[in-house]
Amino acid sequence: SIKNGKIKPLGNGKFMVNVNDGTESDISVMANMENGENRSMGTVKFRVKRVPPPSVKFASLTTDGTITKGEIDVTLGPIANYPNFPFNAPCKVVSFTLSVLSNGAVEDYQIKTNIIPQNLKDRLKKLRKGERVMISEVRVLGPDTKVVSASGLTMKVR
Repeated sequence: SIKNGKIKPLGNGKFMVNVNDGTESDISVMANMENGENRSMGTVKFRVKRVPPPSVKFASLTTDGTITKGEIDVTLGPIANYPNFPFNAPCKVVSFTLSVLSNGAVEDYQIKTNIIPQNLKDRLKKLRKGERVMISEVRVLGPDTKVVSASGLTMKVR
């Protein structure tokens, strides 16, 4: 049990703990003994670390940069993660805007999933050297089931 949060069993002896606030939390463990008795196994104080804002990765890029048409072609879509976070906290892109800057015009595509649809993949295959692709308005579902914003990327085709 936990005083200031919720514990959710994940199976195989693993649990997801969501803490409401603070930098520490006391977690108590009870064991069901073979004779049917419930016995306290003790209480341990844990330090709490907040999940940081998610970062976005597209192909090999985690910041603005150049990319080949081949890299764009084999990438399904943007991926969200928590770099330098000590826990494997799951997160997933749930929507984003992909913009193509071509011949002085901007084409915006709102995508309500984490995968670029085939019709847009076909459009991206027509990109030429020097044109730009932007991923913006990225929304990410975090381990706490909250959807948050993440910063995007600007890529120049090389």
